Amino acid sequence: MKALVPMNERMREMLRMLKSSGGLFETAEEEAEYDALILADLESAANAVIDAERRYARIKKAAKEACDYLEMVSEDLRGRISKQASQVPTNGKGKFSLAGRLFNAHLAGSKGRVEVFDAESVPRIFWKRKTTEEPDTALIRSALESGQDVPGARLVGVDEKHIVIRVNEAAVRELEVEQEIRAALE
Repeated sequence: MKALVPMNERMREMLRMLKSSGGLFETAEEEAEYDALILADLESAANAVIDAERRYARIKKAAKEACDYLEMVSEDLRGRISKQASQVPTNGKGKFSLAGRLFNAHLAGSKGRVEVFDAESVPRIFWKRKTTEEPDTALIRSALESGQDVPGARLVGVDEKHIVIRVNEAAVRELEVEQEIRAALE
């Protein structure tokens, strides 16, 4: 049988010293029984480690498969959303709109946001004064939208779509009260 822990020279020397001094046991049978118990404990511990490694490998594999599946579903949904965005039902203003008792939702476009990637390059005319100085993104946006070039800044996220959901808090409170009354009556 292969040793679970490789013996180094110091361990061998300690074992020789124990055996030469008569050891801790009065008889060879006692020493053999003790050795058998230690060996059984070591084998049990080794088996527990092996089982834990196998469980970990199965969990890791399942987690990877779940992540891969979610990524695939996410990509599929992104594709469907972009493909069907033009076919979304709209309200009278040409926007997707969904109204319910507890919430309202609509699809909104984005005018983009100003990303100042090099503040030192932005001309001082595009800065606003606060306690600290920083680029005035509203002024930069206006300049960029009018076609002007602003060194150190650009519009990002233009025409991005996102869903806006507004919860009707009063209706939610009403629903909670209704549920509390029903629960009290039951």
